[in-house]
Amino acid sequence: MKQHLGIGSLPLFTARDALARGDIVQVLAEWEFISSYSGQLWLLWSGNKHMPARMRAMIDYLSEKIDGRQAAYGARANTSATQR
Repeated sequence: MKQHLGIGSLPLFTARDALARGDIVQVLAEWEFISSYSGQLWLLWSGNKHMPARMRAMIDYLSEKIDGRQAAYGARANTSATQR
């Protein structure tokens, strides 16, 4: 963890940039953490038919970032919730 505060378990997609910068280091590389994380992100919003532009912009931004990272590392992106 940052600032030598201990060991943490982070999904690689959240830690990748910090690892690359050297802000954090990987320890116990041979250890495998098994969790229920399935690689999905859920965005929930109210069902009114007039979505604010800022909400649409956030959904589009997150979709692009997640799709790009998953594609770069060989995972299939699930963006069914982003359909307009």
